[in-house]
Amino acid sequence: TYASGVNTLAKIGAFVAAALAFDRFARVARPTLRRRLGWIVAWAGAVVALPMALYAMLRLFPALIRPLRGLGTWSLEEVLWRQAPAIGIVALIAALVLAAGWGRIGRRALRAGLVGLAVVDLFWFFGDFAPAVPTAYVFPETPLVRFLKADPTLFRVSSTTGGGVLVPNTKLPYRLFDVELSWLLAIDRYSRLQAAVNPPLPGWRYPPHKLFEWDPSRHQPLLDLLNVKYLVVPADADRAGRPDPFAGRPAFRLVWDEDVRVYENRRVLPRAFLVDRARVLDSPAAALAALTRPDFDPRAAVLLEDPASPALPPSPAPGALAGEVRVVSLTPNRVVVRAACSRPAYLVLSEAFYPGWHARLDGAPVPLYRADYLFRAVHLPPGDHEVVFTFWPRPYTVALAGSGLAAGLIVAGLLAGVRLRRRP
Repeated sequence: TYASGVNTLAKIGAFVAAALAFDRFARVARPTLRRRLGWIVAWAGAVVALPMALYAMLRLFPALIRPLRGLGTWSLEEVLWRQAPAIGIVALIAALVLAAGWGRIGRRALRAGLVGLAVVDLFWFFGDFAPAVPTAYVFPETPLVRFLKADPTLFRVSSTTGGGVLVPNTKLPYRLFDVELSWLLAIDRYSRLQAAVNPPLPGWRYPPHKLFEWDPSRHQPLLDLLNVKYLVVPADADRAGRPDPFAGRPAFRLVWDEDVRVYENRRVLPRAFLVDRARVLDSPAAALAALTRPDFDPRAAVLLEDPASPALPPSPAPGALAGEVRVVSLTPNRVVVRAACSRPAYLVLSEAFYPGWHARLDGAPVPLYRADYLFRAVHLPPGDHEVVFTFWPRPYTVALAGSGLAAGLIVAGLLAGVRLRRRP
């Protein structure tokens, strides 16, 4: 909803700017009616003809249909029918411009008409995703979604074995965290981990955007570290020629068996946890190799890559957690964690390590270390602590300064314009 709202405002702003620009052009150039009509015909022809040209290109060059197979399967009648609303909008805009050219309406009426058509156009074609439409109407909660949301803990879901059930993009409106990334978001290290766990098929240019395929149980320690608590499997997996990868495994408990099967990972690690042993590796490749080994144990030691990271004293009980951790708040740009530890340890947060994240321990800035190849870690001394992770990269500061300067120039220009208009 937020993204569609921003998109709507941006398009309305573009239409308003176009209307004002055309009005200015009409006043300065004073084109004849013939020129106005020629401009309208050329513009309308481009708007209407572009999809038709694309359709013809797809038919003439079938190799292009593969990446655009949705459009390539349309018939000519479907293309024409989909163009009908666009033709209607173009005709109304042409009528407004001609009426202004003939002097039937004034400049204000032309502006109001063009802006009104822009708003109608946006809500006509994107009504299902308009900010005024409640999200529940677009993404109604199913029984499966209600079951997952009933769990009050922080967890992630993996449904890559689900054949399109609850894909990553559809989990976002429900505030469900997916272990996968969408096709539009690819962090380099995450993509490398995907390629290591789930190698791309021969001939694929990019690795598949699926971290786990049909046998995630082969990477049980990685599932635990990634906070994957629930795994979705088609209900007819065993009848489709692929065995259910979790059936009969003690680490997974069947908790939903209706339209799909949902298994609970009994060994899942929380989103934030403490580790009282650390290993410093000499390269990212070594960290990736250690992360994907069958004997990898995220509870035994945290994998670090910074040689300057503080060492930990020998643990009296290797692998035992050194205290308690609670995630107080988790938002896209700020995470607050409270931890209590009886001896020095690393607080590991299984959220992506990315440039721009900073950490404060009890109000003071502290170094943030890359942990277990993908995640963040902070060194904690014994005691009770509050750790705050904040996302504020350097481009934010530059953008804020640029926006402030631009706003100041706009205000100065408006004030100067007011003063000039008051002069005789």
